[in-house]
Amino acid sequence: MATISRLIRAAVSAFLLVVFAFNNAQMPPSAARELMEQEILPQLAAATASVQRLTIPAAAFTPGAQYYSYENHGRYLKYFEGSSPSDTGYFVAPVLLPQGATLSRLTFHYKDGGAGQADLLLVRHTHDTQGSLLMAELLSSDIWAPSFGSASTTNFNPTALIDNSLYSYYLNLSLPPGGLVWGCGVEIEYYPPAQAPVSSTLSMPPAAFIPFEDGYGYQNSGWNLIHNSGAASAADRGWYLAPVHLPDGATVTRLVFHWFREDSAAVGTAYLQRTMIGADTYQTMAEASSAAGAGSLASSTADTTITGAVVDNSTYAYWILVDLPAAGQPGLHVEGREVDVLYQMPSASFSLISVPAAAFRAYEDGYDFENHARHLFHKHDAVGGLNNGWYMAPVNLPDGVTVTKMTFYWYRNGTYTGTARLQRTKLGEGTYEDMAVAVAPQGAATNGSSSDTTIAGAVIDNSQYAYWLVWDLPAGSTATTGVHGQEVVIEFRYRVLLPLIRRQ
Repeated sequence: MATISRLIRAAVSAFLLVVFAFNNAQMPPSAARELMEQEILPQLAAATASVQRLTIPAAAFTPGAQYYSYENHGRYLKYFEGSSPSDTGYFVAPVLLPQGATLSRLTFHYKDGGAGQADLLLVRHTHDTQGSLLMAELLSSDIWAPSFGSASTTNFNPTALIDNSLYSYYLNLSLPPGGLVWGCGVEIEYYPPAQAPVSSTLSMPPAAFIPFEDGYGYQNSGWNLIHNSGAASAADRGWYLAPVHLPDGATVTRLVFHWFREDSAAVGTAYLQRTMIGADTYQTMAEASSAAGAGSLASSTADTTITGAVVDNSTYAYWILVDLPAAGQPGLHVEGREVDVLYQMPSASFSLISVPAAAFRAYEDGYDFENHARHLFHKHDAVGGLNNGWYMAPVNLPDGVTVTKMTFYWYRNGTYTGTARLQRTKLGEGTYEDMAVAVAPQGAATNGSSSDTTIAGAVIDNSQYAYWLVWDLPAGSTATTGVHGQEVVIEFRYRVLLPLIRRQ
């Protein structure tokens, strides 16, 4: 604490010196600027450096197998049964932290219903290997009286340092059957890297991927993804999608697909794709495929020829698509592992994120839908009826930024309406609040957008809340009718810590 106080005093003293120099012309402007850039700003950064937080809402978790009965309310996750009523269910979610960050605390929020325990694992997987390493584990309290609670740890094995170039990271949440024990979100506290990196890696584990449509037979352990069968035919290939969020202005330099194959005459392929917001088109930026052949092999393939390499979140939304053969067919076993996106950091901080349809997952099992990554439409509810469908996507924004606008991009045709909501939950309470709402109105066939600039709770506080988006879409939609969710763009601004100083 004393060191921080001295740094703050030194920073303030130097800051006042520059003000004096500017205002009194006793120091050349070039020397004053050099002093500010080389001494004041680094001291202030060191003095004010503090723990950062990544909140992962229930909306981020994907079921580990296709046959689970569950409900995902965004703010909490309920699991009822698997292939048998007594089976424990596991759900996985990616952990995407900055290269060089250091973990400091993991907190699991839950509701304990007195019927077994929830078990949360933080896991890392080494690229191109079998298996994973447990870094931390937390259990719910297993008390009889239903209540909300939390559990935390500051111990991480074997190291708390994040290295996305060698590993991917994910959460595995196990829930007992019966729907009485809820997963209510996870909070990860970390220290950012000491120096802002020039380049970085986004390592997307299988935990980040969701199926293109309902009816797939699959297994997702968090570190490997196996497509067993298609929705219409057991032999059909499967598409799995994950949203990609990169800083505005970053330059993508490399796509790496990690995979495992047994004797296989088929290949799996990873694509980095983008859609022009509101246009419902798509473009492949890079692709990498596994190698067919005899014998078991864990390896990776890369592509460095990137189309549209500079990230523009104001114009495009981005995602990864992994195309896998049906492992249930003889000689076609190919597992998807991590997909890494390597990039150069931008010179300026980004001020918006675009969330593609690829990020959205169904509220409950049994929905009939299609998710084409650039658009999603809802056909039937869980019992084949025409109730609206809810689809959710997690939202992760830096602590302290202020959300200024949410824009919902959609396609509509007919007497239907669809709604997008930005929501938050107070950690440990299971409540929720609408922050912004935008409606796709009924009318003739068109692509369009709706916005909301009246943001409730606009300042992001990851120490108290987790955030997500909800699409409320009408049933009966087809490829040309109804309301399709395309993207959501969230605009925000950073806090300004220092005033701009000008000589009068």
